[in-house]
Amino acid sequence: HKEPEDFRSDIYSLGATLFHAAAGRPPYDAKSSSLEELKAIKDKPVSVAEAAPELSKGAIQLIDRMMSREPSDRHDSYDALLEDLRFLQEQGTHGLPTVRNARFKVGAGVAATLLLLGVVVGLSMLGGKSDEGKTAGQSVPVAEEGAIKATEGKTLAQRFVDARRALVGGKTKVAAEAFRAIATDTETMQPTLNWSRFNLGLSQMLEGKMEASNRWFALLAEEVEANSEAEAEEAILFLAALGRRMNDPLPVLMEEKSEFESSVFRRIAWLAFGLKNWQQGEFDESGRFLEVFAKEKPDLTERWISEYRPLLRPYTEDLKTLKKGPPVAQTIVLEEARGWLKQIESMQGQLKTPGAAPAYLANRKERLEALVVYLEDEADSKEKARFVALLEEERKELSELRESLGKLRGVAKIQEAIELIDSVEFEHPKVREEFGRITFVWRESDKFLDQIIKDLDEHGYEGSLLRTSGGDADVVVVGASREGGVSFAFRDLGAGESVIRIDEIAPRTLVEMAEAMSMKDPEMEEYLKRRKYLALFAYHVGEVEAALDAVEELKSYDKEFVQGWRDLVQANPAESSNSG
Repeated sequence: HKEPEDFRSDIYSLGATLFHAAAGRPPYDAKSSSLEELKAIKDKPVSVAEAAPELSKGAIQLIDRMMSREPSDRHDSYDALLEDLRFLQEQGTHGLPTVRNARFKVGAGVAATLLLLGVVVGLSMLGGKSDEGKTAGQSVPVAEEGAIKATEGKTLAQRFVDARRALVGGKTKVAAEAFRAIATDTETMQPTLNWSRFNLGLSQMLEGKMEASNRWFALLAEEVEANSEAEAEEAILFLAALGRRMNDPLPVLMEEKSEFESSVFRRIAWLAFGLKNWQQGEFDESGRFLEVFAKEKPDLTERWISEYRPLLRPYTEDLKTLKKGPPVAQTIVLEEARGWLKQIESMQGQLKTPGAAPAYLANRKERLEALVVYLEDEADSKEKARFVALLEEERKELSELRESLGKLRGVAKIQEAIELIDSVEFEHPKVREEFGRITFVWRESDKFLDQIIKDLDEHGYEGSLLRTSGGDADVVVVGASREGGVSFAFRDLGAGESVIRIDEIAPRTLVEMAEAMSMKDPEMEEYLKRRKYLALFAYHVGEVEAALDAVEELKSYDKEFVQGWRDLVQANPAESSNSG
């Protein structure tokens, strides 16, 4: 060929050597020493299948590709060749090339095995770069989402490796489709078939699809039943045992792993058991298996198993999250249950794995929600019972208070009544409402006195002043305060100032004073406020006519107050009758 020689010539030579080791003869049997005759022989396509039909399909494809007539049809880098060699190594007993059956020639098989191992080790140690610029021995980047599409032009080894890269890269759906295509391909031989089934089951388990996953694990055990166990390779026997254990409805305990400890593939079992236990909700037991998988050093020929390590991370993180959850307590109070429910809701947003962990937290949340409802109902029942007793008790106290307030009639007792009112407090809503209606008149009457004293002090007053003790006189009020009383002078006598306490002035005079003062403020809002104070004070001290006049005037401006007035009269009939 016209193409210059490069590393692909070395690949051809390696393929020819493998051919010789596997078939027991060189690929070309030329008896002539003529250069032209040798070139003519080498131009003819050759396949190791003709000389060694007992080789596995994968081994035949590998050697034939290495010996392709066109350099461009051979592996385009040492990395690509090494990937195919590693794939074959993974599929067989102790990582050796896979054969179709036990009829493989012992001498040739040993020679091919030793040679293939030498090739793998040799290529792994190469430090040079291929034409593609890739260092031999470097791992190829994980396939991107959707990258495993067309299989045309790819060997079975390449398809398998691509699928596994997608799996360990977290692209479980892509991996599942690729492994399904390999597992359902009628040309796929053992143990590649069962490794594909295993990885397909693993992919679906990682998605939380346990029913579909178990169907593929079940096929691992069925394959051995179709073959003699004496003739089955270690990989098939291992996967069959693993499939039976994975399809068992019970979780795998750590003390049960002894069945698999002698296998070179045991770390795959620890990974599978950890994920199985996880999906069965046995999170602690799952964590033990995953920890063993992560810490155990791989055998030299089984380092490919370590490529599955990235699958562990979301599970170890979720295990830490689950361990932060609230304990399962025998007794719990309502506030604790509410706090735990919020904690569970927060943990749900932190989970990274599908399937068992979200289901576990959803179940705990549902149970806590039911517990909160129960505790709330229980608390409500207790609270209702307490409120029934409280209502009876506080109504009795309110009745006693009302009786005491009834004895504090008149202006002189308003301040004392207010002090008594402020000294008590009620909890029950109904009693508090009744308490507010009963004490409203005293509080508003007290505001009336504050307002009339303020007005007298600011504006003064000229008119008749009637004492509660009897007697009246025309006076001029010149000042007033709640503590010092009302200062005034007699208008006719022209004598000096005198002082009278506010409670010594007859209620009728205080009402007349308020009537006069309300006319001095032009602001309607302020005027209406004063009229409300006057109506309530007048009602309280028995000046019913003045009270009714003020209420009649307020009907057009404040319907809410008028309704409150009616409720007040209904709730305090004694005052009404006394005022009539």
